[in-house]
Amino acid sequence: MQNSTRNTKIPVDLRKLKLSEKNTSDLLCFLDRIVIKRPSTSFMLSTIREMYASRASDRVSSLLWSLNHVINLNSRELNTVDCAALCFTLQHSRARVQLSLLWTSVPPGAIERILPLLDRVSHLNVDRRLLLTFLRCSAASPVQQRAAAASLSAALLRTLQFRLDLSCSSVDLSEQELLRDSYITSKALLLRLMEECVTWVSAPRYADSLCGALGRELDLSETRLDERACGSLALVLEHSEGLSELDLSHCQLTDQHLELLLTHLHKAQVLDLSHNDITDALSDRILQLVSINSSISAVRLFNNRSLDKEPFQTDKRFEIW
Repeated sequence: MQNSTRNTKIPVDLRKLKLSEKNTSDLLCFLDRIVIKRPSTSFMLSTIREMYASRASDRVSSLLWSLNHVINLNSRELNTVDCAALCFTLQHSRARVQLSLLWTSVPPGAIERILPLLDRVSHLNVDRRLLLTFLRCSAASPVQQRAAAASLSAALLRTLQFRLDLSCSSVDLSEQELLRDSYITSKALLLRLMEECVTWVSAPRYADSLCGALGRELDLSETRLDERACGSLALVLEHSEGLSELDLSHCQLTDQHLELLLTHLHKAQVLDLSHNDITDALSDRILQLVSINSSISAVRLFNNRSLDKEPFQTDKRFEIW
């Protein structure tokens, strides 16, 4: 009975207390005896900074236990010391935490330091602008480090619960065009994200989330697609529904490349295959694909290699002038 009483923790509501920085420091001595209720972001920052400054790694787990393993740094402008303190906290956590950085500003280079520590995070909550930064950084490794980049992106998508929220409602209207340009037209990043889902158990959920984040418009125009890229795209199409448009114009697609995609091209209402190297060898299969799929509203095939126009002129959905 005495042990049970001694192990009972006391709830402390920080909203009812007025803590100075000194009081905050003193509170750390009692982490094994209290449960912190309604902590402010100011308290969180000052606490992790104090632990980082004193290198009190032995207190990190006690702090996170007292906070129900939630680190809330929403709406803060973090400096390099704050980010170092956050990394120190994640590094010395014994259990995964929930990390919330909604509308939080971080200094250059901070995301690169946080990314390798996402294995300590169970759920990451970020706004659209910060999500874009995380995505770019996770896919920025050079080719020789592709495995490391894939691992980082996999960890990022896991912490996001495989949901990519790039909806316009998450940013100011003045930012929408900038964000669209910086992400949706980043074809190299899009290809990397598609390639990484190939071997994942959660590939179906991730593929549909990726297309949803792009507004159900998949634009890979003017991007050279090799067999590997086409295989990844085929998997994404297989597990995606409701694509309004798939733009594969100017992609140097050959018959061999298109063979990998044909069984999934019906997923898009508008299909742009113009300015490629497709020949008559696949004419019959393209015609059959469109004839049995009324959901396809338009197929652009103009400016391809040695493609006879006549067989396609009986169906007005083909654009092949």
